[in-house]
Amino acid sequence: MLRTKLITLLQSLSLREIKQWERFMASNYLVTHRQQKELCTILLAYAPSFEHPELNKNLLFARIYGEKTPFNELKINNLLSDTYEALLYFLALEQFTPNGIPSKLRTVAALIQKKQLDLAQQELKKIRVLMDKTPVESGERIRIELEYWKLAEQLLHQHNSRTNLPDLEVQANLTDQLFVLEKLRMACAMLSRNSLAVMQANYSPHFLPEITAWCTTNPLLANDDAIQVYLLALRLIESQEAPAYAAFLEKMQQVQRVFAPTELAELYQYALNYCIKCINLGQSGSYHQALELYQLLLDQGVLLRNGNLSQWTFKNITTTGLRSGAFEWTEQFLQKYKHTLTETERENAFTFNYAALCYEKKDYATALQTLQNVEFTDFTYHLGAKIIQIKCFYLLQEYYALFALLEATQQLIRRNKSLSDFGKKANLNFLKWIKQIGAWTQNETMHKPQIRQSKRKDLYAQIQQTTPLANKEWLLDLL
Repeated sequence: MLRTKLITLLQSLSLREIKQWERFMASNYLVTHRQQKELCTILLAYAPSFEHPELNKNLLFARIYGEKTPFNELKINNLLSDTYEALLYFLALEQFTPNGIPSKLRTVAALIQKKQLDLAQQELKKIRVLMDKTPVESGERIRIELEYWKLAEQLLHQHNSRTNLPDLEVQANLTDQLFVLEKLRMACAMLSRNSLAVMQANYSPHFLPEITAWCTTNPLLANDDAIQVYLLALRLIESQEAPAYAAFLEKMQQVQRVFAPTELAELYQYALNYCIKCINLGQSGSYHQALELYQLLLDQGVLLRNGNLSQWTFKNITTTGLRSGAFEWTEQFLQKYKHTLTETERENAFTFNYAALCYEKKDYATALQTLQNVEFTDFTYHLGAKIIQIKCFYLLQEYYALFALLEATQQLIRRNKSLSDFGKKANLNFLKWIKQIGAWTQNETMHKPQIRQSKRKDLYAQIQQTTPLANKEWLLDLL
């Protein structure tokens, strides 16, 4: 089967995007290459998977250039490459919304260039109305305002008007707001990444003390809701304290209409990161805080992107629900939001998380049955499923199945090239200790109570000292 960048990218498209790409390729204004159009028609017959034995270079070449034409690999490679570039162009155009404000502002600029000043003025008035009721990201909102006032100034000069309008002053103020907002946004992102061990970042935002001080003394900045939210987010990231968390959430609830959904999700992630840090410090009650946040974001649709929920967000919400003990809510979540997962990820994500729910409910038989007939295509799910199965076999005292699965999982981890050295070591250590615990408990009753107690204490001490070790708390609880 064909394995190219073109196929990989096509597989990532939604059904709506596939239909739009078909219309794009059919347009003689945008695409004039006949062979590209033919290749598009052939490929679309195999949508949305784009996987079939007939999708190979030899057969594609024969269908497009004729069976009597000798196969030319360079020629078919160039055609695939050109069609890939056409697909990239299509995706770029998808970002340009004809009825969006940026495109309308460009229309006004074109009308001014054509000296159609009255028409430009009419369109500018329509844009003002649209701007007042359309939510966009805070930085983009200021950029749009800047462009709007630049066009207003151009119109004024074209009319040769000497009226003293505040165009320049407004642009100057907007430039200040944009600078401060972007600096605060970047500072939050940089300092947040510094706190993530996996990132190993050491960012140092410039002029941060001066900017934060300016925000408290300048009335224009002090009254800007978006800037004040980022100041509170910065305080939360720097302090990691409960009062900062509460103040940030309160302000977000008051002014979240200022932000577009994508920016809302980014801002609320800082609150979720705070909850995760509290959890890592042993504050298990923070699971409930995180669950409340996820419930809020789900109700508002903030976590959805084009109607889809990320498989990793789906997993994080499930884990949070399970750790909170909200089993009934978690099961309802899994069923309700299953359809929001993309088709290629749906089976893996839903099956794994449903099995995790069954395991936490101590329904080990159902957890095993759920995982039995699923071929996981993602290694993260594959390994996670093996870990659930291992735990179930141990708790059900199915030692023969346990030891067989431990051997298979060891091979799986050692052969995998995508798992980090840390991840390999942590998981292999887990397999080593569960194997020892299983071997001991299988024959434990043959020993005297004093020997059993001594052995368990010895195992507990050794496991506690082992690093890195996945599922350490679970192993310790066994003893």
